[in-house]
Amino acid sequence: DLIYNGSKINSIYEREGIEGLKNAIGNLLHLRVNGHVIVNYDIFKYLGDKLGPVEIQITEPMKYYDTAQDLSIDFEPGIHLMDGEQLLAYVRYRRGALGDISRMERQKEVIAKLLERARKMSVLDLATLFSRIRKQLEMNLNLGEIVYMFSRIRKNLSLGFLSFPYMVAQDGSIVVDESRIEQYIDVLAKPVVKTTPPQLNILVINCSKQKNRLFITKTQSAWKSTVGFLPGLIVWEDIGLPYNSNEALILKKSSITKDLVKKTLNNVYSDRNFNYRMVSEMEWITDYYQIIQKLAENRIYPQFPFDAVVLVNE
Repeated sequence: DLIYNGSKINSIYEREGIEGLKNAIGNLLHLRVNGHVIVNYDIFKYLGDKLGPVEIQITEPMKYYDTAQDLSIDFEPGIHLMDGEQLLAYVRYRRGALGDISRMERQKEVIAKLLERARKMSVLDLATLFSRIRKQLEMNLNLGEIVYMFSRIRKNLSLGFLSFPYMVAQDGSIVVDESRIEQYIDVLAKPVVKTTPPQLNILVINCSKQKNRLFITKTQSAWKSTVGFLPGLIVWEDIGLPYNSNEALILKKSSITKDLVKKTLNNVYSDRNFNYRMVSEMEWITDYYQIIQKLAENRIYPQFPFDAVVLVNE
């Protein structure tokens, strides 16, 4: 309900689509918005059934009925254990005094609790769950980055929300709190200084039988002499990966990136053949997640994003 240029900011999406909304948010915050995720409400129902029940405390009666939307909400104050259908009703309720503001707070509450449940799942169960809900998502984020970030949250990090600075005007409309917006922008902004043209950022992992630091020396020498730059990270240790072939997992969904990775590896490893896999294809997301899990188990935390993960054998 935030008023932007004379109209509600959420109406921009209906008029101009996701790019128009990203431009509006970018102009408001003086930042470039690169990524987005569009979520179908039904995800709350699906995740509630798979990860619930979730404990929710209701502080005041919540009642709303809409036959046109087939929506029935009826919660009394108290502690409720909610599954999918109830969670969906809970996050859709907007009849309270603060309307959409209260609804957004309820949505954040449910997201945080569902993520806490998901942290306790096995790697394979997480991969299966994500493959199911991805059908209800529209996003342009790098899939490899999403999996890695969640693997970190799953281990020892926590989820937080940064609320936009707003205020309620005399006429009841929601407007930007100008006294706090600069501080909010400062928290979000992370200036990036580029001094050299961007190169491929590759994570190289030793899957050969020779597990020693000589692997680092040989790898650095081969990369520097053939392509003129080094991998972003070289893992020489035995982290328990069961690969007997040379594999390249492409993390960015781009044919240009894939072709560039192929060209690079052909130059560096001219005597070896690699299998090239796109992590954006669901059959390889489990393999990628297992690699990240093995790295984390060995206390190796790469600084993502990478363009590709390369598994090198003899």
